[in-house]
Amino acid sequence: MTKKLISSTITFSILLALLTFSVNSFAVQSIDGQIHTPDTTPDASPIAVVIHINEDNSGNVFFKPSEFTIKQGEEVLILNNSTGDHSFTNGESADDQMAGKIFDTKMIKPGSFSEYLAFNLSPGDYPFYSSTDPVKIKGKMTVLPQ
Repeated sequence: MTKKLISSTITFSILLALLTFSVNSFAVQSIDGQIHTPDTTPDASPIAVVIHINEDNSGNVFFKPSEFTIKQGEEVLILNNSTGDHSFTNGESADDQMAGKIFDTKMIKPGSFSEYLAFNLSPGDYPFYSSTDPVKIKGKMTVLPQ
């Protein structure tokens, strides 16, 4: 593992732990004067795949994995380990008339992440790309029935 990937993984783990702590320790007082804690049941849609937006020593950016399979309703986590902003956008390219109409994370900053919950997808193949360089940075997601 590269130092950048290890650093990103550690950063993500710390962020996840902080979010979990914040949600579990937060209580809300409602209008009726009662103290309510949020629902802390585990997410019904576990992360099915983690996509890394990586950059090699020559500066070439790529999705890893570039092809993967999930089931309807599963979650995709996209981690940007590169030095530039990138997106996870459906379509063959920006010229595709359906580009970004099914899913589009918008720009993900370096060292950040985004999540996509595939609840609105029918079974099938969904090409995707980064709007930063839709010709070179692309992949395919296959969705299976639940």
